[in-house]
Amino acid sequence: MFVELFRRNYNPELDLFYYRSRNDREIDFLLRKGHQIEQLIQVCYDITNPKTLKRELEALIEAATELKCSNLLLITWDKEEQIEVNKFIVNLTPAYKWLNFNA
Repeated sequence: MFVELFRRNYNPELDLFYYRSRNDREIDFLLRKGHQIEQLIQVCYDITNPKTLKRELEALIEAATELKCSNLLLITWDKEEQIEVNKFIVNLTPAYKWLNFNA
């Protein structure tokens, strides 16, 4: 995913970051254009375990609240849906679609 973001012209330490919330929750990718946070992205292969899904969503929501960002994405192996959590919409997208590959 990092290489794809780099290919999409996001530059590390300029507009592509890793983020850790004040409660030590991690966000895989924080995308920024100028001073504006554009998107928060989590990547998780398998979210069938409810604990895993909860962990990923909680990290996104906490960071979204801290950073005032509503463009939230969770890239998975095969799930595609939208989940509403605390008035935030999290888009779940299969990796092959995000990478623009055909299934």
